[in-house]
Amino acid sequence: MDTAQDAFTDKEAVVSVLLVEDNMGDARLVEFLLAEVDYCAFSLTHMKSFADTQQILSEQVFDVILLDLSLPDVSGLDTVRGVQNLASALPIVVLSGTNDEAMALQAVHVGAQDYLFKGEGDGHSITRAIRHAIERKQASQEIKKHAELMESRVLERTKSLNEANQSLRSEIKIRAQKEQELSELTTQLQRSNQELESFAYVASHDLQEPLRKLQLFSDRIKDVCGAELSPRGKEYVNRMLHATARMREFIHDLLAYSRLSCRPENFVTVDMTVLVVDVLSDLEVAIDESNALIHKGRLCHIEADPFLLRRLLQNVIGNALKYRSNERRLTINIEGHQVLIQNEAYFELRIQDNGIGFDNSQKERVFGMFERLHERGSYAGTGVGLAVTKKIVDIHHGTCSASGVCNQGATFVITLPIKRKVMGPPSHD
Repeated sequence: MDTAQDAFTDKEAVVSVLLVEDNMGDARLVEFLLAEVDYCAFSLTHMKSFADTQQILSEQVFDVILLDLSLPDVSGLDTVRGVQNLASALPIVVLSGTNDEAMALQAVHVGAQDYLFKGEGDGHSITRAIRHAIERKQASQEIKKHAELMESRVLERTKSLNEANQSLRSEIKIRAQKEQELSELTTQLQRSNQELESFAYVASHDLQEPLRKLQLFSDRIKDVCGAELSPRGKEYVNRMLHATARMREFIHDLLAYSRLSCRPENFVTVDMTVLVVDVLSDLEVAIDESNALIHKGRLCHIEADPFLLRRLLQNVIGNALKYRSNERRLTINIEGHQVLIQNEAYFELRIQDNGIGFDNSQKERVFGMFERLHERGSYAGTGVGLAVTKKIVDIHHGTCSASGVCNQGATFVITLPIKRKVMGPPSHD
């Protein structure tokens, strides 16, 4: 088709025309008119019937068809339809002896590109009609090709979207199942934790009575039979009394830990500066005995449970007092400031000491239950204090961390929401 269109500007190119006309006079006239056109060359093939047209179209290729509507074997719009069915890619110019505008519109509607009245046509008008027919057909085919391409792309995209939707639905279904399983596991875990806490409370409470009797009778043995006991017997009684006291301390700490979850929440506005002063007053004897130097800054107000925070501060500061170094005077720095975490305001409390510290590779163990980073017997305690601290922080939906350097000191960082939260603890990005 591009070659045919180029023929209108290139004199050496030839437009191949199939003329379907049963009237020889009209056929010779068309041939004569086209021959007069000096700016374009035509190769004209003449057929007289629809049957002949059908035969020639199966044998040769043309650029355009000039079609009469009145043939011996078919007439009217059926002529256009028939040729259109035979060669849908070829442009058709109707040559009719009837100057009927309605017929012209219908001919175009069923597939023709143009409609010429034989009585008014000349070589130039026929040439223009042929050129426009070729251009319109080419444009129509390009539009059709583009539409088919777009339809193919739409089908591919629709298929891709359907596959993606199917995959998404499957993923949603799997995620829903996982969430259901997680919800069930969470419920089971909560129930298990509640049962464990209840068991710890009951066990700790019920163990105190037999332990009290054991200590009582050990004391009686020591008082009544002390003179009759051999040195080894006295050592055994003393060891039994020491073990009993240590077991009582374990039970007391375990009972305190288990009671934290059972205690009703009492969140109020707490002045952290005042609370730190009160806790230091509670620890005054231990501070004096250790000759500790305390530095504290001005802190802010937060919404929290004052009883639990008092316990938290007692544990962390008490921990610093306990694990002091004999090589230098103990110094404890207590400071805090507001920080933004995920666009929410938090209070970051930092308690730093220059005590014996610990190996920083063990920092994950610091807040574990019954975890002790130093040899048993070297320092008093059961290893529950910092576990209680961690649980108090969790109740307030905060975070806690510890870092240390052996023989240089330790730093504890407690991060608590300034406003009461009911969601999970913050994540430090």
